[in-house]
Amino acid sequence: MRRRNSRAKNGDSLDLLLDTICNTFGGIVFISLLVVILANMTGQDAAVQPPDQASQSRLVALRRELDAARDRLQRMQSVVRQQQQIKGEFTSRESVRLARELRTQRMQVSALVGNNGSVLARVAELQAQTNTIAKELADQRTAITATAKQLQTISRRLTREVSRRTRDVKLPTVSRWNGDVANTVLKNGTLCFLQIPSNGFLAWNPRESRTVKEMGATIIDPVTSAGLKISKSSAADSALNDKLSAFDSGKHLIRVWVTPDSYGEFAAVREALVRNKFRYEIRPLPQTRRLRLGGSGTQTRAQ
Repeated sequence: MRRRNSRAKNGDSLDLLLDTICNTFGGIVFISLLVVILANMTGQDAAVQPPDQASQSRLVALRRELDAARDRLQRMQSVVRQQQQIKGEFTSRESVRLARELRTQRMQVSALVGNNGSVLARVAELQAQTNTIAKELADQRTAITATAKQLQTISRRLTREVSRRTRDVKLPTVSRWNGDVANTVLKNGTLCFLQIPSNGFLAWNPRESRTVKEMGATIIDPVTSAGLKISKSSAADSALNDKLSAFDSGKHLIRVWVTPDSYGEFAAVREALVRNKFRYEIRPLPQTRRLRLGGSGTQTRAQ
């Protein structure tokens, strides 16, 4: 639409130019005819006497104006021809085709610019997500590192605590013990008193123990069927208190041999010993091991 308006304006300008040229040319022709008529009217006078100086000057001026008008007319005609040529060149089919292609290319470039903007926006969004994920990974690495350091600290503390606790739970050594040691066995959750007081001394208990000879060695085995069944809540069991009442807490130390399957029941036995103010010694006994009678080279440990 804009090009059509410009073309219309160019056409109106050419029309005005042509009107001006025609009017000028008509004026020149009119002046020429007027000069010829005046010359004819004054022909006789001119033949009689020569024209005066003013007429000659006027004639020269008119001729100069005529020449100038002719030059202007020629220049205007040349300009009109050039404009017509330019107009023909710009209104040719090839120009129209090129203009349409240019418009199409501009539309395609605009579409590509829009798509490029969308792609850049998506890339920026993905980059933001990538940065967020990278930050989360860095935070997780930091947390893992801190957790690993805490774990190492806790492990060292645990090692020190286990070492300290291990030293703390060692049974104290009784360096001066003038009393007797009464042996008992806690096996299969049953406490068997291998020795009992008799006439002021400790004697083997034939009811809860059995003595046999094997390869020249004396072996004593507990009779669990005749022993006292201990449960984890038997700390206040009157039967256990009755058995302990036969011993003298100031004279007798109670040694308890405990098999691995009866460590849970030993807590109840220990509470009963402590409540009755007995010193005691705990010794582990493998499940299949048997006790041999004879002197012990190890020092008694008591609590």
